[in-house]
Amino acid sequence: MADWSVIIATRGRREELGVTLHALAEHPAASRLEVIVADNASEDGTAAAVRGFARRRPGLAVRVIERGDANPCAGRNQAAAASSGQRLLFLDDDSTPRPGTLAAAAAALASDPRLGAVGGPVHLPGGGQDACALPALSPACGWAVRREAFERVGGFDAGLFMQAEELGLACRLLAAGWSVAREEAVAFDHRKAATARRSLRAARLDLRNNLALSAGYLEPERAAAARPGLVERYGRLLLAAGGTGADADAAAAEASSLPRIGPPLPAAAAESLYGFERQRAAVAAFAERERLAPGTPVTLAGFTKHADLTAEAAEAAGLVVAAVTDPAEAFRGGVLHAVPVVAPGAEAASSTRAVLHTDLNPGRRRPAPDPAGRPSLLLRDAYPAVATAG
Repeated sequence: MADWSVIIATRGRREELGVTLHALAEHPAASRLEVIVADNASEDGTAAAVRGFARRRPGLAVRVIERGDANPCAGRNQAAAASSGQRLLFLDDDSTPRPGTLAAAAAALASDPRLGAVGGPVHLPGGGQDACALPALSPACGWAVRREAFERVGGFDAGLFMQAEELGLACRLLAAGWSVAREEAVAFDHRKAATARRSLRAARLDLRNNLALSAGYLEPERAAAARPGLVERYGRLLLAAGGTGADADAAAAEASSLPRIGPPLPAAAAESLYGFERQRAAVAAFAERERLAPGTPVTLAGFTKHADLTAEAAEAAGLVVAAVTDPAEAFRGGVLHAVPVVAPGAEAASSTRAVLHTDLNPGRRRPAPDPAGRPSLLLRDAYPAVATAG
């Protein structure tokens, strides 16, 4: 039995997949790996290329499953079912583990029998990092998952197809009593090939899936509060990808027609993952420490996926959200809690008394000190790198 079963879903990126397979063949643990490639209806000879690689490099056990559809989540599930390892390593066809990652992931899973999945930094060619919008989550291009946990929850939600599938699996794991975590030593490189990346379809699925997951795993009142921000944010990204308002409406409507997602997470698990009360406590403590009186105007820096949580926390502390900033042109004209999204240097954002940084992504660089010397709070510092079932 292999120490690790490496699961790779691919479609039409034969050359990129070849680079990844070569890197795995050169890995010090290659003889203890098995690699299962789910070829999701490629038309570029991917399956034949994988079989040829396996013949040329017999030191790495590689198999390919030729599939008749392009569903990445279903492909991962099928490949995982065909594997034998008690630990699953999910990669994209253009991502690879860094030295020491497999040992660190194995140690993390061995040290906590309730840890269902662990990931960590995913390094990009330009020096940045790819990461999820919540600190305990990791992208599916670099995620180590305990087989027992994966099988018990049914794997990835194939109804999602792609986009936000990591959040979907994390919620399934938490609902079943497992935890998910991020470890700095569990690191990956992601070449992030341009082929088949950001597209109108991906933008539609981002909107649809985030709405569906919110509605399925959050209590109705919390899901209703999150919906306007998700529609506004992902709707504007869809427009930037070439879509229309009708596309956004269709994606939002489709969210309610997906196969049943949920039920809502237990309160402790939802709090551990999303940090509703954690944000409120952090903002309240910040306001007290900086002596920000009720009614003090503040800026929210970042029209991020969970900026609504920071807006709610500010309002609960008696602060007034007077500006929301984001450097992305796609968000200009958007609104959050009835406040327009403007450029970081806009006058409305410069005249406030404090700055609340909404980005919870642990892979982002820390923001520079405020040029005007205003006090600032980085909300992700309030989050641990693990989410538990309670």
